[in-house]
Amino acid sequence: MLPKLSLLRGFAAATAAVAKGAKTQALKPNFMAEYLASTLGFSPVEAAKASKPLSHLKSPQKPDSIVSFFKSHGFDESQIKKLISWHPRWLCFDLHKNLTPKFQAFKDLGFSDGDIVDFIIFNPGVLNLSLKSTLLPVLRFWRDFLGSGEHLMTVVKRGNSMMTTSLTKVVIPNLAFLRKCGIPDKRIAMVVCKTPRFILQNPEKLAGAVELVDLTGVPRRSGLFLWALLAVYLAGKAKFYAKLEMMKSFGWSEADFFMAFRRAPVFIVFSEKIVREKMKFLLKEVGCKRSYVVEHPDLLMYSLEKRLVPRYKVMQILISKGLRTKYDFRTVMCRSEKYFMEKMVLQYMDKAPELREFYNGGGNCADVVA
Repeated sequence: MLPKLSLLRGFAAATAAVAKGAKTQALKPNFMAEYLASTLGFSPVEAAKASKPLSHLKSPQKPDSIVSFFKSHGFDESQIKKLISWHPRWLCFDLHKNLTPKFQAFKDLGFSDGDIVDFIIFNPGVLNLSLKSTLLPVLRFWRDFLGSGEHLMTVVKRGNSMMTTSLTKVVIPNLAFLRKCGIPDKRIAMVVCKTPRFILQNPEKLAGAVELVDLTGVPRRSGLFLWALLAVYLAGKAKFYAKLEMMKSFGWSEADFFMAFRRAPVFIVFSEKIVREKMKFLLKEVGCKRSYVVEHPDLLMYSLEKRLVPRYKVMQILISKGLRTKYDFRTVMCRSEKYFMEKMVLQYMDKAPELREFYNGGGNCADVVA
């Protein structure tokens, strides 16, 4: 009896060992790839790529806890898939050490679940930041500077690098420099809300932009100084000087260009092609003098197709009908759409029915590109 019993025990042990080995073997090469495909909808190619740093996982316990955590905080499967595609190792997170404290910190700062979802989707790298030494100080700094958590959320939803750009090496030096130029924090915050990357630029680049704006003669204490800096930042030095050379081809001097820049700096942000087309229209078709455009460079910021051309054609119709005499082109162009429609279109519709046909044809005068 003993030999048989021993034989049975040996057979059972061997069978268990084979089963365990087969299970281990099944888990090793394809376990996480299959998990990603079945749980988050990864394609075979996506799953194979994302599963490589997860090959050490032997069970779905930890990935399941991470996926469940994200779902419980409002992330849908497509969003979770996107996050894991970017950082597959997040499925190895220690839930209570890595995620729970950070999500609680977001809530303590006043973020709703929806805010947190948007914040992380647009700034996924924040989950890799140390909570106490980096993430919280950065969040508090930007919230306090921008004035509210609402403003902070508006900015971070744009997917910029505000959360990962060094405060000490970039942001704080830039703020100090702008303050030295006489620009108050409130106005800087307003620009940051519109164009966050402006404050994230290299401090040397910002200093170069200030030198260039100084060269044009925009006073540092002027309300336009910050917008001039923003325009130079958006256009870049190379495009600034390229625009200068292009305007010289229309008879402008450097002094003319600098004068126009002082009055409406944002016009340099538009492409050379767009500005060239507007200049040709203003000088050749409308008959504006070069000096007139220099004095009124805001004309170069209006849409050619949606405002300049349609309104000019309306005025030509009215003059041809004897319904209007002379008019100041810039005044007509800068009027609100409501005013223009009431005073230049609807008022003369009975005497000039072609105006109705013109506007029904898509001559929308509403948009200003600025």
